[in-house]
Amino acid sequence: MARIFLVEARAILQYGLKEIVQLAPDMTVVAEASRAAQARTLAHSCEWDAAILDIAFPDGVEFDLVQEWRREYPHRPILIFTLYPDEQLALRALKAGVAGYLTIDNTPEEVITALRNVMAGHKHIPSWLTERMISALTRSAVPHETLSNREYEIFCLLASGKTISEIGRQLRLSVKTISTHRARILEKVNLKNNAQLTQYAITHGLVRIQDAT
Repeated sequence: MARIFLVEARAILQYGLKEIVQLAPDMTVVAEASRAAQARTLAHSCEWDAAILDIAFPDGVEFDLVQEWRREYPHRPILIFTLYPDEQLALRALKAGVAGYLTIDNTPEEVITALRNVMAGHKHIPSWLTERMISALTRSAVPHETLSNREYEIFCLLASGKTISEIGRQLRLSVKTISTHRARILEKVNLKNNAQLTQYAITHGLVRIQDAT
């Protein structure tokens, strides 16, 4: 019986994913978490074979969590399940070491297939992402692709309308640190202020219009 660790901040998605996993006769959910800190604790206190993880938490994008688990549990695959087909998030997650990427558009059967694929040692990459990865290899890098994962996280929070103080509290970083990151982000992306940053993010599909209001 494959033991699945489920990490999802949204209660209704967590419930739905648990029901999907437990429809499979050879899988069971052994632990559930709704926050990154809780996930870190549970990962050490229970045995699991694979994780379904949404790294876009309300308190930030958890690339660090993926990288930690890849170091600590190199043989336990991580399958990302998230709401939106975000190319940048997907590519950064794959670079961080996840074994697969799914969105809410996938069927229950596809979720089970993806879990079996990653537990068998294979990558599970949807066709839309494969096409975009090939496209990314043949074009010059756009400015936001030069951002580090932390810079990209702060970039998206700024673009969604968060203030420096709010981001500092959310990420547990000082206002000075966030301000330093903001200055580097504006320099790398060649922008002058938050308004331009938000417009850039919307134009490139990095945030949705409703998230930037």
